[in-house]
Amino acid sequence: MTRKSFRQEFRLPDLDLHAPLQKFMRTHPHHFLPYAASAYIYHTERNEQKATELYEFAHQLADEYPEVNRPFISLLPRHDQFFVDSCNAELSELVPKTIWTIQGLFYSTHDDPSPIDLQSSVVRLEDGDIIIINPLQFNRQKNSDEIIESINSLGDVAAIISSTATHGIAIEECHKIWQGNKHGNPRLPWSGFLRESEQLFEPDLFHYQIKGQNWNETVFYHPATKVLLGLADLGISPLHSFRSWSMVAYCLSMGMWRGSKTTSIALQNYQTIMITDREAFRESWAGVLLLDVEAIVLGHGGILKGNQASQQLRESLLWIIESSQGLSLFEKIYLPPLYA
Repeated sequence: MTRKSFRQEFRLPDLDLHAPLQKFMRTHPHHFLPYAASAYIYHTERNEQKATELYEFAHQLADEYPEVNRPFISLLPRHDQFFVDSCNAELSELVPKTIWTIQGLFYSTHDDPSPIDLQSSVVRLEDGDIIIINPLQFNRQKNSDEIIESINSLGDVAAIISSTATHGIAIEECHKIWQGNKHGNPRLPWSGFLRESEQLFEPDLFHYQIKGQNWNETVFYHPATKVLLGLADLGISPLHSFRSWSMVAYCLSMGMWRGSKTTSIALQNYQTIMITDREAFRESWAGVLLLDVEAIVLGHGGILKGNQASQQLRESLLWIIESSQGLSLFEKIYLPPLYA
């Protein structure tokens, strides 16, 4: 489809999109990004015909105007990445016979048309039982039977823990799989919250609550292997090769993709207004950053390894952990009305 015929069929007012996106199209007619974003919006609304045509046109623009689009070319969606609704979950061994990761897709609703990347962690305790942290809906993966069987082969499931409130929906699906199953041996009730004062898995595994933030994210430390696990929305790698373009769009829209300045781990630009108590948030991270860490498993994909892992995490948090930073002008204006 040529650009002329495309625009005859899809006039900007007919796209029914937000005004800023239409303005972007008019101002930068040769950029593929607003058309890819438009395609994504239609895909989430299950209008696959318009989504497909806009997706193809975005690729056409990228081919016809390479110089204009080169700085953003890493954001150009692949077909399997853009229209993904299911994929095979992949189990990988991180620490022999002790820690595994499972990469797959996470569905934020029961009928989510645009799932996102999520990486679960499986930890084997000294008694042979296993704990699943940051769970996927394992029964919705393309190879669901295979991946569930693989998990069961690692040990009896003693606990399934969502490290952040926003991922809790997967607990319901995991309950269907393991409640009453011969491999299910829960130490924790199927609904409840971990308390930092009650370390249920020590000395194998310790958990640290990141206080002073709305989503109550919790991270886990395995001292024997010096691995930090469970970091989900408070640490995302924009450089990760995501299976779903939803995560690419998310990183871009939340200020984590910064062109040549993109870092290996970053926080969303809305985190500022999610913090309800800066001192509690800072103190929570101060304790975590004192841990001797050699690997960090990120909940949305990717693993930071080596001596630089802790430093990369610390650098992503400098804006909050350095008390000299103080409040930004944005915070001074908006935080008092929000949390007064």
